[in-house]
Amino acid sequence: YRGSASMANLFLEKTPENPKGPPLPHPTSADVIQVAAGFREYHGRKLDGFGLLAPSRENRNFLGVLFPSALFPGRAPGGGALLSFFFGGRRNLSGLKYTDRALAAEIGKILQNDFGVNTAPDLLRIFRYKGAIPQYDSGTPVLRAMIEKIESQYAGLHLLGNVRDGIGLPDRIVQAVSFARKEFDGT
Repeated sequence: YRGSASMANLFLEKTPENPKGPPLPHPTSADVIQVAAGFREYHGRKLDGFGLLAPSRENRNFLGVLFPSALFPGRAPGGGALLSFFFGGRRNLSGLKYTDRALAAEIGKILQNDFGVNTAPDLLRIFRYKGAIPQYDSGTPVLRAMIEKIESQYAGLHLLGNVRDGIGLPDRIVQAVSFARKEFDGT
């Protein structure tokens, strides 16, 4: 939003123009832990594709794994690999309680059991994200209706992102293209 600071504050905090505070409720969201594991030389199962999701019926302690080095150049040295593991979410709250040491041990088990890797990663980085994934629940239609109402009240204001129209990166691309076409092409 490129409006005045006072207009932006209308949506963020209590102001004389907005004495009740922000009109939008916070969406329900899930916390996530990401663990990046990198190898200078990778000796395991072939990393072919985007990654994998761990189905809830398998009762795995992780949500999924992405294979950035299989998709994008320069993510690992030649012959190496970068994997990105995800823990937590709404269905696996116990995964959020892992200490860094416990996460490293768990990554070692997953690498050995699921990827056939018997060496420790050369790189291990842990990132803890609060409110990482919006959860579409019974409050979502109310939130969407409030967003639409606010947008109709303030010409030129557009509230976009993963709070609406899907949570994934492909959803963001579709949303951005649709918005650009509507705003700039009129289609």
